[in-house]
Amino acid sequence: MMTLLHALDDLEMQRLKQGFATLTPRERQILERIVNAESTLKIAYDLEIAPRTVELHRQNVLQKMRAVNAPDLVRRVAILENTERDRDRDRRRSGTE
Repeated sequence: MMTLLHALDDLEMQRLKQGFATLTPRERQILERIVNAESTLKIAYDLEIAPRTVELHRQNVLQKMRAVNAPDLVRRVAILENTERDRDRDRRRSGTE
């Protein structure tokens, strides 16, 4: 059954994981705030950086995560989180943590 998240094929999933692994700490901060639907101005104010700097980080995050826009980015992060959660659950079930 296909969900709203539409599973990615193995190659795309590997690319998604690689993209996430290449994010800088600042890009991860921006990513978290995008996923939480924070505006550019709020992110800039909270992190004490210029709004243009936030936009540059946002573009880097979108590119590295192979997303076309913020909703696509949120979807990809949800898929990544669900995959990791499922993997951890399977490890606990098999006793190989």
